[in-house]
Amino acid sequence: GPTGPTTPMATDPTRPDVPRHPTDPLIERGDHLAAVDTALARASVAPGGSIVVVEAAPGAGLTAVLDHVGATAAPRWRTATVRADDLDAGIPFSVLHRVVEALHGLPGAVPISDQAAALALAPVLDPARLLDGLDPAAEAPALVVGLGWLLEHLTEDVPLLVVVDDAHLADEASLGVLATTWSRCRLPMVLLVGAHPAPAPGGALERLRSTST
Repeated sequence: GPTGPTTPMATDPTRPDVPRHPTDPLIERGDHLAAVDTALARASVAPGGSIVVVEAAPGAGLTAVLDHVGATAAPRWRTATVRADDLDAGIPFSVLHRVVEALHGLPGAVPISDQAAALALAPVLDPARLLDGLDPAAEAPALVVGLGWLLEHLTEDVPLLVVVDDAHLADEASLGVLATTWSRCRLPMVLLVGAHPAPAPGGALERLRSTST
C-alpha cells in the first residue's frame, strides 16, 4: 500500500490530539508512535490506505498503546479494534470475521444494501461456515471486493482506523485479505497492526510489515 514520510510528530507539544503514554517503554522510543501519527495525519487529508505495523515483546505495553491510539482518534475517525487469540490461527478468516462485525457496529456505518457485496462478505459473517472451514484461495478474491465496498462507504465522510492487536496470533487468510484490500483501496484509512516480533520472516504478517510506513 502507499506509504508516506515518517517525520516524527508524536512528541510535538502543539499537537494535543497525539497519543502519549510517557511511562510506556514504546513511547520512550517514540519511533512507533511517530509512524502511527504520520499515517493518521496523511490519511486524514489524502486517500492512501496506509498500514502501520508496531512490534514489541510481550509485556512492553503494546496493547495499552494501541488502545490509547484508538481512543484518541475518536471522534475525528471511525475506529474499529479487534484482537486475535490463540484459536484464530487454525480458523481461516476468523479475524476478518471480527473486523467485519466491528465495522458493521461503528456509529454511522451503513448497512450492506448492495447484494453483490452482501454475498461476498456472507461467508465470514456466518460462524457455522467459519468453523466448518473456508477455502482461503477460493474465498479471498470475493472477500477483498466486499470488504473494499464496506470500507468505501465507511470513509465517505470521515477517515477510518482499523486496529488489529496480537496479529502474530491471527490466521493467515485474514491478514492476507486485509493486506490486499489496503493495497488496492485509495481511501482515507489506516490499518494499525500490533504484534510480537516474529522469530522468522514470512507469511501475511511479513507482507503487512513490508508495506508499513
